[in-house]
Amino acid sequence: VTPPTDLTPSAETKALAASLMGLSEKDAVAKVEATGRTIRIARRDKESFPLTMDYRPDRINIEVDNGKVTKTDIS
Repeated sequence: VTPPTDLTPSAETKALAASLMGLSEKDAVAKVEATGRTIRIARRDKESFPLTMDYRPDRINIEVDNGKVTKTDIS
């Protein structure tokens, strides 16, 4: 998938992000990568990871607690 030039996340990306809630980290990564979008782990349990400040409407950030996705964000 080529990154869109429009900075508004597509309805498909929003739906994909919502569908990740409750999945294992491994399953969430596989699901997003299968669509050609980018995923990155923003936080795992109590460890937050540094993220770049560039905005990509096709990139989904996830937060993981006890191996499960508990929060998603598109940026």
